[in-house]
Amino acid sequence: MLNLAFANPPLIEVATPRRVRKKLPPWVKIIHIGACAAMTEYYRGIPCQPLRDAMRLCKNRILPERILAAIESAKDEGWLSSDDGEILKNEIREGVAQ
Repeated sequence: MLNLAFANPPLIEVATPRRVRKKLPPWVKIIHIGACAAMTEYYRGIPCQPLRDAMRLCKNRILPERILAAIESAKDEGWLSSDDGEILKNEIREGVAQ
């Protein structure tokens, strides 16, 4: 959504506190979360999972170099604080070293 890294996930997970009756395509998975608002940040007016959490979930799915580049882009564009960016970069580097 923020055009930070190329990713083509096979499944998109959408969290909602509400019941969804609409028929969705097989590549969309609904996750029911009661306290969804507490874990939500807004990007371009759209409620989303915090970027730092989404990047952590990509750690074993996307090449580390791409995540590190995405972190830098997110910091440059103001989507991610410098502190969060440094914490994420250290987490990614530690995962590569293991």
